[in-house]
Amino acid sequence: MNETINPDFYELVSQRWELEDNPSQWSLFIQTLKNRVMDLYQNQSEKLLQILYRLDVPEEQFIYASQLETIEETVQYLTQKIVDRELKRYHFRKNYKG
Repeated sequence: MNETINPDFYELVSQRWELEDNPSQWSLFIQTLKNRVMDLYQNQSEKLLQILYRLDVPEEQFIYASQLETIEETVQYLTQKIVDRELKRYHFRKNYKG
């Protein structure tokens, strides 16, 4: 996926996840977010859980991810759930902005 990332979407997500890089392509964004999730999962799991809670990512998905065979699989799964949820939130805000 080498599509260009929407700057408004990136701004919304980068603030919540404290992303420092500003990738222009979707694949680079995913990798940047994945690196951040990996860091949080390994070093600040409580903070990761708090962010997931605020995003309305079900705790069951975190538990499922934690039971996967490798940390890479766990982080990949969580990153996908995060992106799905962030996209839903972005589109909702965009479509229903007062």
